[in-house]
Amino acid sequence: MRTAIASLALLTIACGGTAAANSELPIERPANRFAADLLDAHNSERKSFGAPPLQWSPKLA
Repeated sequence: MRTAIASLALLTIACGGTAAANSELPIERPANRFAADLLDAHNSERKSFGAPPLQWSPKLA
């Protein structure tokens, strides 16, 4: 459980906390399957709270 929480925290930092709702930014997916799965899980939880999805930033990752 701690690993999952730490991974989600790192994902939030790696994503820069930016919302994908900004139409100026291209939507990017992580090349790493594990990172993509974490992003999907994180965004699913954000959606349940009405928060906009995060998008992957290879520059920050």
